[in-house]
Amino acid sequence: MKNKTLFSVLITLCFILVTPLLSQAQDETVSAEAIPFPNGAREIPALTVPNTVITFDGLPTGPTSVQAINNAFPESTLTKITIEPVAGTDIWDSFNPQGKALSPNPDGSGGLYLVDPDQVFGNSRSYTFYLDKPTNEFGLKIGDQNANFLFEFYLGDSLVAFITIGNTDNLQTRFFQTRKPFNRVEMSTGPIAGWVLPELHLATGNPSRPIPTLSEWGLIAMAGILGLVGFIAIRKRYTTA
Repeated sequence: MKNKTLFSVLITLCFILVTPLLSQAQDETVSAEAIPFPNGAREIPALTVPNTVITFDGLPTGPTSVQAINNAFPESTLTKITIEPVAGTDIWDSFNPQGKALSPNPDGSGGLYLVDPDQVFGNSRSYTFYLDKPTNEFGLKIGDQNANFLFEFYLGDSLVAFITIGNTDNLQTRFFQTRKPFNRVEMSTGPIAGWVLPELHLATGNPSRPIPTLSEWGLIAMAGILGLVGFIAIRKRYTTA
């Protein structure tokens, strides 16, 4: 009778411990599914991780390089920027231009170039930004163009997310967050290709890493094992008594 009573008590304790864990697991699943990450990426109001904002007013107008940008902004995580140029030039004069902006060289070479407002820059179809470490967030300001842009996020050669945005007038800064980390961003648009980048927002520091913990099912299993071990120990004690 005593063994049955102790067993009932242990079962009841295990049930009390496991029920909240099951409820928490269900709530967290619902919460995770409620966060929209269509195609693995979404826009956010601002970066949520430590970051550096790259502006170009302190650099000289004309041809430039990633090395020159990184020298001016030591926290920059850029390793390379490539531009796919297209024929033609434009003038940095739309949507209230402010300050220098990154653009293609107007000579059509696709080299990096810093342009002042009301000055000529080269047209492009895409920019690709290479980062020195994986991150989940990225931001920039698009100038002189109101169009749809496709952003693709890669980890190495693997595409991990993509998102299309529009309404890029009025020098809006756009921020992106992905479900999986990336270390390369490619942005592209259609045949209308006169656009510049007055700002870059780069996440700094190491990527976030989850602290090793037991999952909900791990806690449930642990509770069951502890209950079983306790039952066996008590039963053995009363058997040998």
